[in-house]
Amino acid sequence: MLQQWKSWMLVGGLIILGPCLAKADVTANILGVVTDPSGAVIAGVQVTATNTGTNAQAKATSDSKGEYRFLALPVGVYVVQATYSGFQTFTEKDVVLTVNEQHRVDITMQVGATSQEVSVTANAGEIETTSTQLGLVIEEKQILQLPLDGRSYLDLLSLQSGVAPAGTRGEGPGTISVNGQRENSNGFLVNGGDVSNVGNFQAGIQPNLDSIEEFRLITNSFDAEYGRFSGALTNAITKSGANRIHGSAFEFLRNNAMDSRGFFDGDIGTLKRNQFGYAVGGPAIKDKLFWFTDYQGTREINGGTASNVQVLTADQRAGNIGVDNLAGTVNGPAWAAILAQRTGTTVTDGEAYSQVFPTGIIPQSVWSAAAKGTIGFIPTANVQGQYYASAAYPTRTVDNMFGQKVDFINRLTGNWSIYYYYQGTNTNNALAGASWPGFAAVTQVKNQQVTLSNTRTINPSTVNEFRFSFTRLPVQTVPTGAAAPSLASMGFVTGAGTDGINQSGPTGYLGVPTISTNEFGFGTVAPSIANQNTFQVQDSLSKIIGRHTLKFGADYRYYQMNQRNAGAPVGQFSFDGSETGSDVADFLLGSPANYTQSSLQLLDSRSKYGAAFAQDSIRLRTNLTINLGLRWEFSQPWYDTQNKIVALVPGEQSVEYPTAPKGLVYPGDPGVPRTLAPTRYDNFAPRIGIAYSPNHSDGFLGKLLGGPGKTSIRLAGGEFFTAIQDQTLYWILGTVPFGEYWGSAAPPLFESPFTTRSTGQSQGHPFPFVIPAPGSAAAKNFDFSYYYPLSSTLGYATDNALPYGIDYNLTIQRQLSKSMFLSVGYVGTLGRKLIGIQEANPGDPNLCLQLRAEGATPTCGPRQEDNTFTLPNGTQVHGTRGPFGPAFSTSFYEGDWANSDYNSLQASLEKRAGRSTFLAAYTFAKGIDNGSYFNDRLNYFDHSLSRALSNFDVTHNFVVSYFYTVPFDRAFASLPKRLVEGWSVAGITRFATGFPVSLFEGDDRALRGTSGIDMPNVVGPLDITGNPRTSANHTWFSKSAFAPESLGVVGDADPRFFYGPGINNWTLGLHKDTRLAEGMNLQIRFESFNTFNHAQFANPSGSFTSGQFGNITSIGAVGPRIMQVAAKITF
Repeated sequence: MLQQWKSWMLVGGLIILGPCLAKADVTANILGVVTDPSGAVIAGVQVTATNTGTNAQAKATSDSKGEYRFLALPVGVYVVQATYSGFQTFTEKDVVLTVNEQHRVDITMQVGATSQEVSVTANAGEIETTSTQLGLVIEEKQILQLPLDGRSYLDLLSLQSGVAPAGTRGEGPGTISVNGQRENSNGFLVNGGDVSNVGNFQAGIQPNLDSIEEFRLITNSFDAEYGRFSGALTNAITKSGANRIHGSAFEFLRNNAMDSRGFFDGDIGTLKRNQFGYAVGGPAIKDKLFWFTDYQGTREINGGTASNVQVLTADQRAGNIGVDNLAGTVNGPAWAAILAQRTGTTVTDGEAYSQVFPTGIIPQSVWSAAAKGTIGFIPTANVQGQYYASAAYPTRTVDNMFGQKVDFINRLTGNWSIYYYYQGTNTNNALAGASWPGFAAVTQVKNQQVTLSNTRTINPSTVNEFRFSFTRLPVQTVPTGAAAPSLASMGFVTGAGTDGINQSGPTGYLGVPTISTNEFGFGTVAPSIANQNTFQVQDSLSKIIGRHTLKFGADYRYYQMNQRNAGAPVGQFSFDGSETGSDVADFLLGSPANYTQSSLQLLDSRSKYGAAFAQDSIRLRTNLTINLGLRWEFSQPWYDTQNKIVALVPGEQSVEYPTAPKGLVYPGDPGVPRTLAPTRYDNFAPRIGIAYSPNHSDGFLGKLLGGPGKTSIRLAGGEFFTAIQDQTLYWILGTVPFGEYWGSAAPPLFESPFTTRSTGQSQGHPFPFVIPAPGSAAAKNFDFSYYYPLSSTLGYATDNALPYGIDYNLTIQRQLSKSMFLSVGYVGTLGRKLIGIQEANPGDPNLCLQLRAEGATPTCGPRQEDNTFTLPNGTQVHGTRGPFGPAFSTSFYEGDWANSDYNSLQASLEKRAGRSTFLAAYTFAKGIDNGSYFNDRLNYFDHSLSRALSNFDVTHNFVVSYFYTVPFDRAFASLPKRLVEGWSVAGITRFATGFPVSLFEGDDRALRGTSGIDMPNVVGPLDITGNPRTSANHTWFSKSAFAPESLGVVGDADPRFFYGPGINNWTLGLHKDTRLAEGMNLQIRFESFNTFNHAQFANPSGSFTSGQFGNITSIGAVGPRIMQVAAKITF
């Protein structure tokens, strides 16, 4: 029956819609019931809604039940007027419509002459008795009056209950968890057009704050007209012109002279920001043609707040590591011979490093030539003898954004609107490649959006809405500063015929290899280019038929993403202590854990999205509405225009590229479509909601519920599909023959990274790498064997389905006064088929332990999965990996195995009018999953072992935003009005518990040769200090609760089972408004962010192998106190 109902709804919607194409609503509806003084309904009453800014009118007539409805009205302020013979004219003023709102205006007609008028002023708000969507509309007053760090409307997202305090991964604006869904599950619209970046689904366009009329955040159980995302949807509506010229001009200033020092900063970082601009609109032709234009410029020099980076101490720079830290043993006869040559003593394979260097000092004469050549890039400590703080090296930004909107009102063709946006940004980041200067890069952005829309009233009960949108998001990053020295001068072997480094980037590229230890990293930034285009066409038709308000629509989007990245053109080294027991000693001796290098990475990815929907809002009674909806959609997995992508299928031989190793397959191979996994067209998402407003007026229930229309009870649920991130394809690119991502098969030498350190044997040299044309004879006959083992190969699982979420909620809303509203509810979500990454070719720990027991050489141990072992009888074993075998090193599937569960109690109290207005929101929640983000690694042999607290889970989250007009005019009535009037205070205050601490262990003691598996053992109670301000090394928890797992065993610690520091933050603003002339106002603002300079700590290190395990070394999303002053003229 359910399948038949879905099919009927879809077919019916498509028949009615015909060729029309679904829209993200940027309009609102007015509805109500007309009655006489006795409460009897009146049919045939003429109702008119007039926009006070443009004089545009819409007309409706009450039906036999006294009901009327206006469809698809532009947001704004309206006057609603009703006339009927024998009754006085009814007028309600200041009816404010917000985006996607169902605004109720019930009309009571009084007996009398039509020439008489009954005039009322609309309440500041009303309870929601029709819509069953959860969300919040942020109106212009909140947008412009609340102090926002950076003047971005997206900072207001977290004022709503159910929204996390901040993002945890820094993947771009708006990437924040909403109701337990992933941070990359949110959609962003501007004037209804899709402006989401397809890589991480962050907001690609953020208009000038003064140009925004309002924006709506829908967080749960949204209507069928919305899709593609399962988290939240944000729709920002920009201002339009009106019959009177109106607007504002502003300037916001910051200077570090007003700021405070951060907790880890040695000094206050440079901060000079100047944001200036205007937003103004008016008429071109009265009542017909309107314009609105805006500009904002930003000039910023920002030293930031320095995180303390642990660098080399003076002792470490002198080679004094400490004998207790040299817990490793010499691995391999070739490496033992190198050490013997350097030290001038006998060194044997398996000898303890504490015996090789019994004083704990590694003389400089023993250092690797590459260590000697690169140690100079590491600065000396400037804080506490072991930390480096970098606030003195600022990032410089020049940003210009423009917006232009034109509205044309025409009864014949419908109302037209066109919007254009441009943003050009140039950012010079002195710390792009390291936590200290010397590795700068410039990033250039040139974002654009064009939106054309038409709203046509076919008749009073039928409205059609059409929209076309184009968004372009290009970004380019290039390294800057002094040219890097040659590889040879830094101590690296280089040149043809060697096992050294040959650069694989653009012609003439010079760079310092990226070098990472457990504590820090540095290296030259590789150049990159990414250009995204989004084309979108939408159409919807709304129709009133009796009790039914129907809406049908369709939506088509085409996405392009072209990327040109240099990758790692001079390689990346990782030092983690796996050789000597100390990452610093490994660096000095030149014994990296691994080395990677890549060729140019070229990707031309595409995706298509299509949807159709039908929804019906059925008003069964004046106080009972049922909302039904069904959305069908397809979201194509990403493909490359030249099929330069791969999948992994054990045992399958490619037909397209027959020389490829078994298991590596390409689009066109049997069972492998161009999109790697099939595009599924059976994605039906039903939605249902019930809104009930009890009409008790007497007795206990009357007092409890406040009377008719004062309480609403809403129950809703539905299914919501989430599109696939382009990040899935980006991680796949660079696989031979269309690129090479080399990973050392065994731990290499530092100065000669294509030589196996333990044996001295060459691993082969793939660079320079020439990319053959896809499909060419050179590609078809490519010699893959030269590049074995293929490292870090990722393949999109060929049976993946579309991820989806299930929303459900029960909420009760109560109007406490004309302007105060209380909402309490249960909100839950499920996430299913979420994309995650897991190892495809793991090492076999049992085989490794067996090789150790049988005396194989070299000794099998951590990170030896790709080595060749020789048993005492001469038998050779080529690595320990499977099922793809020795042709592959570590490789990964991208599959739909992750899932999530979220349950919450959410409450909010809002006051919308008066001297004081506020919104207080509280969330008590628990989120659990086995993959909190796309590349959160799942345990490949048991997904349940990855199940833990969600990365973004917050147990308690309370936030209140407020605005208060200070009554100085009453307290000091004798003083001049210009002095005492117009004072106000605005602010945002948040108290929240912390995010979970992610544990991991990077030493491969599990002998599986992959990431996301190794965990320590829990051996005692967890000791959380609770005060990193006073604890030694700013410790949050003690390492004593954990111990290394046995070799070949996965530790028993859960990935996330306890929390880090919470948030205690106040943002305050003091405003003074002064009237300059009729209709003109000057506002002076003083604002402070983190007003009390309370250190908001980031989570401690969860890396068990790091010396900072359990310690906090940086602040979180909220920095030290910053102050700004501003002036704004409105007219």
